[in-house]
Amino acid sequence: MASLGLLCALLQAALAGLFVTGDVGMLDLHGMNAGLVILLALVQTVNAVLLWRRDRALRWPVAVTGGLFLLAAAQQMLGDARAIALHILLGTVIVAADAALAYWTATLRAAAPAAAVPAGGRP
Repeated sequence: MASLGLLCALLQAALAGLFVTGDVGMLDLHGMNAGLVILLALVQTVNAVLLWRRDRALRWPVAVTGGLFLLAAAQQMLGDARAIALHILLGTVIVAADAALAYWTATLRAAAPAAAVPAGGRP
């Protein structure tokens, strides 16, 4: 899921680049893909909460994905307001955060279950 989020964020940059070089039709696709980026961030946040419920030590995915969701929503508002300088800056932050999240999730290993200790207290 994180890799898909990264792919959509990178697609946003490509669509924006095509738009500013004169292909004005890309602006509509850029707007539609923005909705997908936000939706994927929300789905990732739900997945992170479910992961956290299973392993309480994994709090960081909830914070990162929740933050990405908020950033993506703010990003769309900045784009709609045509605050281009902030929109580009925040887009760069989102791509970097998505890349870090994709890396972290690809390298995340499930914690080994604690060894069962018999009632007497000795293994």
